[in-house]
Amino acid sequence: MPCPGGNGESPVSRIFVPTLVTQNCFLHISRMSGSPLLRTFLILMVIAASGLLFVRVTAAPIFPKSAAINLQPAPPADSIRAKVRLTLSAPASSVELKSTAQTCSLPQTGEATQTLEIEVSRGNPTLEVRIGWPKKSAFPRFAKIVVEAPGEKTFTHVFVSPGDLNDFVELPF
Repeated sequence: MPCPGGNGESPVSRIFVPTLVTQNCFLHISRMSGSPLLRTFLILMVIAASGLLFVRVTAAPIFPKSAAINLQPAPPADSIRAKVRLTLSAPASSVELKSTAQTCSLPQTGEATQTLEIEVSRGNPTLEVRIGWPKKSAFPRFAKIVVEAPGEKTFTHVFVSPGDLNDFVELPF
């Protein structure tokens, strides 16, 4: 017995979905236009084209060496004279500031704030700070350093240590 619908088709199969009709009809898959192999090939082509486009967009640009322009500014002086203001939480027994260009040891004055000038190398602008306190404390000690260099922004950093301080800081110039 043919499926209901007159021409051997299930009326449900006109919706283009797989259907199961109970009156002696088997699982009937609706009409399919185009070849599945052709569809798969076209999808793979689209995926490959989008992959190539993605690689092209994310790749680093390649310029010939002759077209490269050197935009580096002229090198500045090798070192810069900077004013350093050091504020301590307690009088220190020893204070030493060291840059790659110069080392300064500050005398014991008993003052909380001390000021000095130091040469700072532009190639490696770092300051090493070593502070020794005469007595151990139950509370952490601090040292605030303010560096002012001509033509540069003022730099401030606070060091905190439970004991003697031995630390360094990179300056942003």
